[in-house]
Amino acid sequence: MRLAILLSGRINQYKEFLNLLKKVENKYDINVFISVNDVYSEFYKNVEKDFGNYLKGLHCEEYNVPENFMNIYYSKIEGYSHYLLSEFEKDTVAYRCLSCYYNDKYCFNMATKYADNNNFEYDIYLRFRSDIIVDNLTNFNISKINENILFCVIPFYKFTLTPTENINGEQINNAFYYYGDMKHYGKYVTSDIAYGNRKTMSIYCSCYDYVLKKNIENKGNYYIHFEYSMTTFLEDSGIIWKFFYYDYIYDRNRV
Repeated sequence: MRLAILLSGRINQYKEFLNLLKKVENKYDINVFISVNDVYSEFYKNVEKDFGNYLKGLHCEEYNVPENFMNIYYSKIEGYSHYLLSEFEKDTVAYRCLSCYYNDKYCFNMATKYADNNNFEYDIYLRFRSDIIVDNLTNFNISKINENILFCVIPFYKFTLTPTENINGEQINNAFYYYGDMKHYGKYVTSDIAYGNRKTMSIYCSCYDYVLKKNIENKGNYYIHFEYSMTTFLEDSGIIWKFFYYDYIYDRNRV
């Protein structure tokens, strides 16, 4: 079974991930693709060396917000403080979210280009994180993959979405409610790990385009956050997707 593993955004910790690959390499024909928000350096030379034949694509690029991107309401990490940006700061959740989804898209395109150039197709495209620790890869539901069903992991941290019709957002019971479409209220969120075939993962990995489009439609008043953006995107895309359970933890040294 051919498996394309997509690692995107950052790759600070990956030793446990490499151990996982070695554990399952007799079960899958594994190719790894990496796209990160960074400049190429000695660190990535070591990444290439450590990954060896697993690695079929590595892209390093400092992400820049599109010039026509409008100001947004966003959430800072400390204290969930919300306000309208005058300048786009690199330490915001929104910037990192945009960078993450940009690299998801770039990474997926690298994988499909590699497959096309070598005249084959991957059975599974798996969006993963290098800083996740697991005992084994999940048991992929290949029959449902072939039915064009996307699978998203039940999040490690379980949230529900809290949109409000208040255009300025609001605090309710010490929780922040963001301005957004009420049809998404109370919905579960998706993050970290997803898998499917080329068709379904091409949709999953195009969340970046969706976020930019929604931001324009809302004249900059669009809340951008990892879980919120992906969940609303999947719901609005019309794709059939299901949760799957996977016992995983984050590497404590991941930051």
